[in-house]
Amino acid sequence: MDNPVEKDILSGNDLPYRIDTVCRDCLFAKYNGPVQIGCEVNKLDIFREQNIEIEEVQDAEGGLEYFYLHDKLCNSFRTPDWIEKINKNFKVDKFEALKREQTLSYAYIIYDDGGSFDDLAARIKELAALSIKPRFVGIVLQNLAIDCYQISKLIETELSGIKYKITTLLDENKTSGIDILVDNNSNRFVGYFKSGFTSPVLESFLNKISTDIYTYQKFLGYVEYKDYTFTLTAIHSYFQGYHFGKALKEKIIDQNHSYIIHTYEDINSL
Repeated sequence: MDNPVEKDILSGNDLPYRIDTVCRDCLFAKYNGPVQIGCEVNKLDIFREQNIEIEEVQDAEGGLEYFYLHDKLCNSFRTPDWIEKINKNFKVDKFEALKREQTLSYAYIIYDDGGSFDDLAARIKELAALSIKPRFVGIVLQNLAIDCYQISKLIETELSGIKYKITTLLDENKTSGIDILVDNNSNRFVGYFKSGFTSPVLESFLNKISTDIYTYQKFLGYVEYKDYTFTLTAIHSYFQGYHFGKALKEKIIDQNHSYIIHTYEDINSL
């Protein structure tokens, strides 16, 4: 089969390479004797639904029969030494170990839109109630009447152990504060919205994103819901965020990458 020529999602350059997955040595490959009959984390069923080319291959040396995924990197492929290394430090079964590695890693930034301490407190408590909590919380603060110490104590109480940073701005360009905090973020994704915005779907929003990324292996570069935005940190950095007085979404559209923009309603139907 000829190698397909794909386009880099950001630069637009040709990428004349492919990555295949050989299930043979995967810890999650399900065998009946020497014949692979499935996948313990159901990735084969998902790839079939996505029309990925899956070939049954026989290993001449070991006599094993296994599946070969053409032009598809399986993000759940793990070899036995992976769990052995993990279990040297602490005991955990392979399914739990995989789940931990495929947990959404994101930062959450709240920018003050002239609201009160109570608005910020409500957003922080919403985060504390989430099943998938952020690993970093940033606050962009404009209302100087709000006590930073109170915010710090609330974060430390509600989100114990989670890193946070509070940035106070003296001008009206609150989006520059978002850029400052994103630059201090080492997580793969970042979400942000106004302190006065209540999102009743935040829990399902994050769960849907996590499922699409890790289970269905879809590319979600920029997702929006009303005033809430969730994006890859790399995309925010690539387009230089809100620098130069232009919104991130505008930059993505202007550079002909609008296909990476999705809404809450469509992320599970891509």
